Amino acid sequence: MNHICRRGARPCAPTAWSIYLKIAVTTGGRRRSQQKLDALQAEFDIRSDKFKQMKKAVAIEAGTAVKFQLEQQLLDEEAKLAHLGDQLDKIESALQS
Repeated sequence: MNHICRRGARPCAPTAWSIYLKIAVTTGGRRRSQQKLDALQAEFDIRSDKFKQMKKAVAIEAGTAVKFQLEQQLLDEEAKLAHLGDQLDKIESALQS
């Protein structure tokens, strides 16, 4: 089953994780999937706030070396947010089916 990814309007191919989620939901794992969704959403929200604060820090930082380091941390945090977003999409999709 394809679904729309959080990062765009393209369909995502099913992965082992999404297939596992579908099986877990159909065998009574709906509660555990919802708990996982809630935990990931909380982590996503915290990381999103952190990302916003880091962007502000980059904007006001004058030192080149520190600014470069903050920009690298921003890229890392952005990748983590994208990964969490993908996981959230898969769990949400599994819970809806």
